Amino acid sequence: MASLILFFIGMALCNLFSGLQAVPVSQNKDDVASKNETNKNIIQFYDERFDLSELKLAGDIMFSEAQLNDEVNDDDKKKDRNRRRRDTVGPVRPVATWKDGVVPYVFNFGMTDEQKKKIKWAMKIIERRSCIKFQETSFTDRPKHFLAITTGNGCYSTVGSSNFPLNILSLKFPNCFDCSSIVHELLHALGFFHEQQRMVRDKYVKINWKNIQPGQQYNFKKVKSLVDTDQTYDMRSLMHYKSYDFSSNGEPTIECINADGTACQLGGKWLRYSDTKKLNKVYGCKPKRFGYSSRYNNQ
Repeated sequence: MASLILFFIGMALCNLFSGLQAVPVSQNKDDVASKNETNKNIIQFYDERFDLSELKLAGDIMFSEAQLNDEVNDDDKKKDRNRRRRDTVGPVRPVATWKDGVVPYVFNFGMTDEQKKKIKWAMKIIERRSCIKFQETSFTDRPKHFLAITTGNGCYSTVGSSNFPLNILSLKFPNCFDCSSIVHELLHALGFFHEQQRMVRDKYVKINWKNIQPGQQYNFKKVKSLVDTDQTYDMRSLMHYKSYDFSSNGEPTIECINADGTACQLGGKWLRYSDTKKLNKVYGCKPKRFGYSSRYNNQ
C-alpha cells in the first residue's frame, strides 16, 4: 500500500512540474535537432577530443556510423529494390544493453534542480518495474560508458550503450519535460527503437509514406532490434507513434490494420505492461508487480 501511494505521489509531481500534455516524443520540426548542432559543456568537451560528427540524428534517435547500415535485412530480399530501400534498415552491430542493467549518468552543467528532479522521477517509474538502475555519477568520476543528460536542442537519445565514447540523452526545455517524453527517451537509451519500427509491424499497421515529412522517413523504417518477434505488438505502446505524427499534409502517416474495419488508437501516454515486459526480457529481470494501476497501464 505504501509503495502504491509513493507511485501516485511521483506521478503527481511529474504532472505538477509540467503543464504540457504528455506525449511519447516531440513531433515538431523545431523539436527535432539539427544533425550539425551539438550541445555545450559535456558534449562540447567530447566533441573537442572526438569527432562527434559521426553521430547521425534520425528523428529522436541518434546513431554512430558503425551502428547504422543502409543495407536491408535478409527477410526482405524477395521484395523489389525500391520498396526494400524505403521500408527497412538494420544496424550493423546489435544494440548493446547496459552491463548488469546499471546506467551511469551525468547531468550536464547548468541543469536546474527542478529539471533533475523531474528526470529522476521518470527514472523511478522504470526502476520500479524492472531491474534497471540509473546511477548518478559526476563528470570527474564518470566510467568509460555513461549517459550524458542535457537540455539540448531537441528530444532525442542514442540507442543502448554504444561503443562510441559518449551516450547522449537530450531533453529540450520545456518541450520535452513531461514524464512520458522523458520515459520514452530513457527507453531509447536502454536500447529500444519505436514500436512501429519492429519487423512484425506490417501485420498490424500500414505506413503512408507519401504523407510523411521530408527527412523523417527513418522514423518509420523497420529495424532489427532487441525486441524478439514473439513479443506482443502493442499499438498503444509508449514507444508507438500516433496516427498523424510527422505528417506533412494533415493526413495519417500510420493506420492500423483491422479486419473488421473499425478504428483504433495508436500510441499512448503511459508506460504500459507490454513495454516493461519487453524491457524485463531483454535485461533478464524478474517481473515486478509494483504500481500497476489500471489507469497507468491502459492509457
